[in-house]
Amino acid sequence: MPDRIDLIEIFEFRRPRTENYLGSLSPHDIELGQYHLVRGFNGTVYPMSDRSVVLRIVDCNGVEGWGETYGL
Repeated sequence: MPDRIDLIEIFEFRRPRTENYLGSLSPHDIELGQYHLVRGFNGTVYPMSDRSVVLRIVDCNGVEGWGETYGL
C-alpha cells in the first residue's frame, strides 16, 4: 500500500516573452486577450508568456519529490 501524501505544494512560473512564439504576428493571426494568440497558418493557440508548473510532494515518512511540467 502506498504511503500517505502529507503535503503538495504548487509553484507557478510565468514570464512575459520579448517576442511571440514563432515570431511577429501576421495579419492572419488573432490575439485572444492579453495572454494567448491563434496562429492563422495552423489554427493553434499559443501563450504569450513562458509558463511552467513545479510540484513538491512529501509523504508521511518525509520522503520528498519534485516534478515539473511545461506546455504551450
